[in-house]
Parts: sequence; structure tokens; C-alpha cells
Amino acid sequence: MLRHNLRNDMNVILGYLDELAADLDDPDHREAVRLCRERGEHLVEQGKKVRGIERVLTESEVRPLDLGAIVDEVIDDYREAHPEATITASVPAGTTVRADESLPEALSELVGNAIRHGDGAVEVVDERTVGTV
Repeated sequence: MLRHNLRNDMNVILGYLDELAADLDDPDHREAVRLCRERGEHLVEQGKKVRGIERVLTESEVRPLDLGAIVDEVIDDYREAHPEATITASVPAGTTVRADESLPEALSELVGNAIRHGDGAVEVVDERTVGTV
């Protein structure tokens, strides 16, 4: 319900921003409205991600997954989409972890954030402790 209410309120805000932008002559003010709208749209997208997290926490099934294969697939996708980035991985093939179906999406979010907010170099490594990877 909270997610629903936030989405509805944000959609009202975005609508008012559109009306405001149509009446502005000053380019700086139009740019400010554009930036506010962009951040509002980002919040709406975050709400969608929250629903996915909610689903994982309440409906997901943990099972053995091949971490090496998941890492390879995610990295291959990002190498293709971002050839300017240097992406490396050192996760041995056949490394199995117990996780749910959200693991690929979580790893993709991490790699994507590292590319967007980092220096262009991303390294994915598996760090092992007793009973965990």
C-alpha cells in the first residue's frame, strides 16, 4: 500500500511539473523542472524495484545456482552494452551458491552501478568464508 501511495503521489507531482514546464519561459527554470521530473521518474522506477524485492522476500525459493555462469552472463551483457568499460571476473566455473532467482538481477544492478558511478573498471570476485561465497 505504501508503494502504491508513493507511486500515485509521484504521478501527481510529475503531472504538475509538466504543466509548470509548459508555462515557463526561462531556460534555467525549464531545466530545473526537467531535472525534477527526471528524479521523480527515477523514484517511480525505484518503487517498481521495491515490488520486486518484496516479491523475493515473500515468494522466492532458494536453490543451488551456478554463480560462475550467472557472473559470465551478466558480464557479457555489460561488456556488449558498455565497450568503454573494463570488466573482469574471477569466479571459478562451477561455483555453486544457494540463492533465489533474483541473484542475476542483483548482480546486474551491482555491475551497472559500478559502471555508472565508478571509474570505468569493474572487477567481480568471489570472496569465500566458511559456508558463504
